[in-house]
Amino acid sequence: MRKLLTITSVFMLLLVSVVMVPAGTYASDVEEHASGQVNTPAPLISPGLQLPLSTIANSGVEGSIIANAIVSSGAVVGFTDELFPLPPGAVGGFSPTSVLGVPVIVVDSAYRNADPRTLGAILIHEGTHVRDIGILGKSDDPPYSCLGRELDAFGAAVRYWNTEFPGGKFPVVNSVEAQLNDLALIRTPQEAVQEIVQLLTLYALPGQECNR
Repeated sequence: MRKLLTITSVFMLLLVSVVMVPAGTYASDVEEHASGQVNTPAPLISPGLQLPLSTIANSGVEGSIIANAIVSSGAVVGFTDELFPLPPGAVGGFSPTSVLGVPVIVVDSAYRNADPRTLGAILIHEGTHVRDIGILGKSDDPPYSCLGRELDAFGAAVRYWNTEFPGGKFPVVNSVEAQLNDLALIRTPQEAVQEIVQLLTLYALPGQECNR
């Protein structure tokens, strides 16, 4: 999934109550959040990301918990061309606080027409950060370091990927799918740490690498 950058840096399906908004009103609703005059209740989900969010909500217990974490946080979820840009190399990002006054998840708009399940993998990665901070109360401090945070997020994305595409997704049509196929082949914790540290080193901005 390249580096899904953090910008600031039993089976049960739970009902996810999301504010579904028409495309024409999403931009104005985002502007309301930015101005501090919020008339539309959060969460606010871009029309292009509503199906991916529903996909992860219905993917199993973990996906349902993460989807509900996104919703209950009151997050604004949208593409870069609707919200703000991501650092080079990132396909998704999460900020627990923002100028919008609520948590924000951003997805690279280059993936707007991707398979909804692929978009779901990006959302479940970023949504894991929402869950960890908002529900579990984890912080950036050791022992829950940057690396621990990313291991959680990549792990959730890979488990989701294996549920949606046992044996991998073929044909592969973008780098996110190729990377998830590769990560799904990892069989030991040591391999997972090595691979994710490499990804973080490649795609993190200076000073944001996981080096603790």
